[in-house]
Amino acid sequence: MQMSPEQLLLKAVSINSVLPNEAKLARFVYSYLKASGFTADLGEIEKGRFNILAEKGEGESALLFYGHLDTVSAYG
Repeated sequence: MQMSPEQLLLKAVSINSVLPNEAKLARFVYSYLKASGFTADLGEIEKGRFNILAEKGEGESALLFYGHLDTVSAYG
């Protein structure tokens, strides 16, 4: 599932993730990470809401990305 950064962004923003509809985006990101060689866990923190923990490589250094999968609808 190799995509350019532009393709990945277009795919991600095309998925309706407006709260509380983030499950499809979480599953997409999880699948993309797994296909890209990451060890990943998809943890449901409450019904339909997920956290993803992923790692790749070995050694003493580690890198962690933390962010939100949901989108807040337009306000005002």
